[in-house]
Amino acid sequence: MERTGTLYDFAEHETETSFRAYIEELIEDREEPVRALTVISERTPKELFDEYPLKEYSVSIEDQEIFTSGRLIREIEGESYEGGSRQFKDNFFIVSHSEEKLYTIFTVSDKDFFDKALTRYIETLPSEITGSFLSSEDLRRLIQNFDNRVNGNLVVKKAVLKSTGEDTQIEYHEDKPYYEVFNEASTNDLYVDKIELTVHNTGTAFQFFVSRNGATRYIRGSSDLYFNVLLNSLASFISDKGELFQDRDREYGSRDTDPIKIQYEEGSITGVEENKRLIKALKGLKRTSVTVYHDNPYMHASVLDFDDGTSVDVYLTSDSDISIIPGFNASKKSLSRICDQINKGFLEGEVKAEEEQERDFDDYFSAA
Repeated sequence: MERTGTLYDFAEHETETSFRAYIEELIEDREEPVRALTVISERTPKELFDEYPLKEYSVSIEDQEIFTSGRLIREIEGESYEGGSRQFKDNFFIVSHSEEKLYTIFTVSDKDFFDKALTRYIETLPSEITGSFLSSEDLRRLIQNFDNRVNGNLVVKKAVLKSTGEDTQIEYHEDKPYYEVFNEASTNDLYVDKIELTVHNTGTAFQFFVSRNGATRYIRGSSDLYFNVLLNSLASFISDKGELFQDRDREYGSRDTDPIKIQYEEGSITGVEENKRLIKALKGLKRTSVTVYHDNPYMHASVLDFDDGTSVDVYLTSDSDISIIPGFNASKKSLSRICDQINKGFLEGEVKAEEEQERDFDDYFSAA
């Protein structure tokens, strides 16, 4: 269903209450949920959208009183489309959060527009704007935080769990407490990829979805719970993750490094086969090249991200952590992508800053 009106019909919404009531009406009218992506942006998304025109995309955007509204069109040419092309077009909105440089970009539209136009457009923009992955533990804490702030039982409607390093996918379509899903993931070396939940036994209906890439859906119920509780909490998690990846690149002429590590329980990584599994995981990352320098007895590989020139060295030298050494170019966007790929393709662990005294520069670059 095509939304009526134009980009400039939203000026009368000068309060959050009015704007959110309008969004609730759109959900009912269009029979589509809010589909959203929460991102970190060094400048306002409007500035980036205006400054970086992209092939296939046409965007118009305007600041309103309490939000930004826009319209995006993507035209894809291809022989597989009737008439030689296909067009995706709809309106979108941007709201800012109290967390500095955090924004949620959303639309009340179908999955095709969100996935193939809006999300793809954001992903194609420079590294100044980026999402950040949430591990299973991050998702658990996010949902637990939400659960602590609402009355009623928070129940899983659907969850997708995946096995690290494999294509195995497990879906649940039954009502069960959310913590049971996360406990099963932890027990069976699975990770939670996405989860849809609803609040039961309360006068305030609410149903929502959240995934590890920071995408959310507001399906029905209280807009206050979505905008004020869920999104603000999600913005805090993504902000914390973004700070971990901030300013990690090495300065030219300097031997100083600012490494990251992914930490596991002692003894979690055993045997040379784990080196090969980690290499396979890294090679599964799209739009990158991987150069392997050592795979036995320890693992050392270099990853180059074609999107923005980020380079990192990855080391597996112990049974409990992976070291990631950023090169001279290392963006938040790319570091997040690489760490997420290791968590999904190898083994989920805790991503954290590595203490400087643990190793010095020469420890990472010793001779074989």
